[in-house]
Amino acid sequence: VILGDRGRGALEEKVERMYVEALQLYKSKNYEDAIKIWEEILKLNKYFEPAKVGIRSAKNMQHLQEEIKKLEQFEY
Repeated sequence: VILGDRGRGALEEKVERMYVEALQLYKSKNYEDAIKIWEEILKLNKYFEPAKVGIRSAKNMQHLQEEIKKLEQFEY
């Protein structure tokens, strides 16, 4: 910890750990939980752009999954 950083270093480490956890959830197609973590990150650091990108991507994947399910219903 750098003196005078007022806890920023610890906060950055926490955000980084949370980000990796959300990426793992995303990779396992658990988009809902990944989004929740990325939203928590943005409460800690509203400028953390990777979380914003992750949320957009996960929401797009959720939408695609819904569309695929709709199409599968018509195939039978």
